[in-house]
Amino acid sequence: MFMNMDGMKKTILIVDDAEPNRLLLKKIFGAEYHVEEASNGQEALEKLHKLEEVAVLILDIVMPVMDGFTMLETMQKEECLRNIPTVMITANNEEQIQIRALSCGATDVMTKPFSPQIILHRIKNIMARKESEKLAEQNRAYRRELRFMDTDDKSGLYNKNAFHRYTTKMLENHPDKKFILMRWDIDNFKVFNDWFGIETGDLYLKKIGDFFREYEKKNSALKIYARYDADHFVCCQEAEGFDPETITEMINDYITHLALVDFEYTPRMGLYLITNSSLDVTLMCDRALLALRSIKDSYGKRFAWFDDSMRETLMEQQQIVNEMEFALREGQFITYFQPQYNYASGNIIGAEALVRWEHPRKGTILPNKFIPLFERNGFISKLDEYLWEQVCILLQKWKKTGMPLVPISVNVSRRDVYNPHLVGTILALLQEYDLNPDLLHLEITESAYTQNAEQLVNTVNLLRRHGLEVHMDDFGSGYSSLNMLQNVPVDILKLDMRFLGGNFKTERNGNILNAVTRMAAALGLPVLAEGVETEEQAEFLRSIGCLLMQGYLFSVPIPVDSFEKLLAAAKTRKNIR
Repeated sequence: MFMNMDGMKKTILIVDDAEPNRLLLKKIFGAEYHVEEASNGQEALEKLHKLEEVAVLILDIVMPVMDGFTMLETMQKEECLRNIPTVMITANNEEQIQIRALSCGATDVMTKPFSPQIILHRIKNIMARKESEKLAEQNRAYRRELRFMDTDDKSGLYNKNAFHRYTTKMLENHPDKKFILMRWDIDNFKVFNDWFGIETGDLYLKKIGDFFREYEKKNSALKIYARYDADHFVCCQEAEGFDPETITEMINDYITHLALVDFEYTPRMGLYLITNSSLDVTLMCDRALLALRSIKDSYGKRFAWFDDSMRETLMEQQQIVNEMEFALREGQFITYFQPQYNYASGNIIGAEALVRWEHPRKGTILPNKFIPLFERNGFISKLDEYLWEQVCILLQKWKKTGMPLVPISVNVSRRDVYNPHLVGTILALLQEYDLNPDLLHLEITESAYTQNAEQLVNTVNLLRRHGLEVHMDDFGSGYSSLNMLQNVPVDILKLDMRFLGGNFKTERNGNILNAVTRMAAALGLPVLAEGVETEEQAEFLRSIGCLLMQGYLFSVPIPVDSFEKLLAAAKTRKNIR
C-alpha cells in the first residue's frame, strides 16, 4: 500500500465525465489509495488547488466544460501542478492522439477498455518512479548543501559564491585602497568542447587555474580570483600598479605556450574600477561583463573599461525588463512581415514574421534592443508564443476573408527548442485556429543545432512528423555548417548573406556561395537567401541556382495592413507563389 509522509494513503484524482468509468477506476484503486473524483477539467483544477497532494492524475481526454488537453495545458502553466504525474485515458487508439497527449506533458496514455491489473501496475510504477526521482533530488540537494565549499572542481580556483564572499571581505578590510575587477572568458569555448571534447575542455580550465596561481606568485598585490561560471573568470585586485596591457600579454603568452591543441585564442578583458566598495559584488561582475561584451567582436582591442555609457545601457536594459510583462499584456509588441520572393517569377512565396515594440513614449523599439536581452532572461519564450498566436489569428482571418494565403515563418528561439511542451503548444494553436500545418513554418537558428544537437533533432523530427516545415535560419553563421547537414532534419536553408560579409565578388567567396548552393541541391534542400540588398547580389544568386530571396531589395519589414495590401495585389495579378 502506498503511503505519504504522514502514513496516509496516497491520493489519486480520477477525471472522467462518464460515471461508470469513474466507478470502475475507483474500484480498481480504492483498496490501496484514497480516490477523489471529478467529472470535467474545470472541476478537477478546482480540486487540485484544494487537495494537499495528488500522487497521480488519471485524466480522460474527451469531456464537457474543459477537456483533458486543455486541462493539461493549463496545469503546465502552474508551478504547483505541472509536475503531477498524469495518465491520460482515451477510447481512441490513434497514434496522433497519443503523441499529442505525450507532447502536452502526459506521463503515460492508456486506451479503454482497461485491464485492472495492468493499469494498477502502471500507476504503481509511475508512483515508484516519482518517489525515486524525489529521493534522488533530495540527495542531490543534500550533496549540494554539503559541497557548499569554496573551490571550483574544474579549475581549482574559488567558485562564484566564494568570490562574492571573499571579495566583499577584502573590500571591507581595506577601505583605503582602490581595487579593480576584471572579467574575461575563453573565445568560442563551446566550439572548443565540440571539436576537442569535454575532457580537453576541462583540462583547459585547469590550466587557466594554474595561470592564476602562478600570477599570484609573481604579483604581491592583494587579489581574489575565481572561475565565475562556464568559461568566465574573474579577479579583483589592487588598482595600484595594475597594467591591463601586461596582464593580457601574460594570459596570451601562457595559453599560447600551453599547446594543448591547435586553437587560436585572443584574450580580452572587461574592467571595472571599483569606486563604491559597498556595491554588491554581483553588480561589479555584471559591469565588468558589459565592458567585456563591448569588445567581443573587436579585432584590435584587448580590454575595455566600464564607463557611464555602459551604465546607461544597463539602466536601459533594466527599464526594458521592468516594462516587458506590461508591454506584452497591453499589446505593444506588433507583428511585422518581410515578404519572400521567387526572383525568377517575381511571385511572393511567403513571409517572415518579425516583431517591433511600439512603445507609447519611446516610439518604435527595434528587436536588436530587446531580443538579445529576452533571450538571456527567458522572456523570449513568452514573446515567441505571443507572436505565434498573432500570426495564427491573422492567417485564420485571411482564410475566412478569402485572402490568398502564403506560409508565414516564425522564429523559434533556442530556449523554445528545449521546452518539452513546444510541440503541444504549436499543435494546439493550429487546431484552435483551424490551420493546416503547412501555413506555419518554423525558423530555428543554426547555432541552436550546434549546442544540443540530439535533443533539438528529436524535437524537430517530431514537429516535421506533424506536417510542420522547419527552416535552418542564419545558415553560415555557425561553426559546423557543412558537416551538420547530413545529420540534422531541415526543410529549407536560409543562407545569411552576412556569411561572407555581403562580399560575393571575390572568386573565393563566390565559389563558397556556389558550393553551398550546389551541396544543398544535392541534398534536396532548397536555399532561401536572406539579407539580399542589391540587384547585383540577386543576379549572382540567380546565376548559381538560388532563386528564393528575402531582403531590403524586395521589401523592408512592413506592418500588417501593408502586407495585406501586398497579398491583395498579388491576388489581383494572380501571381501568388
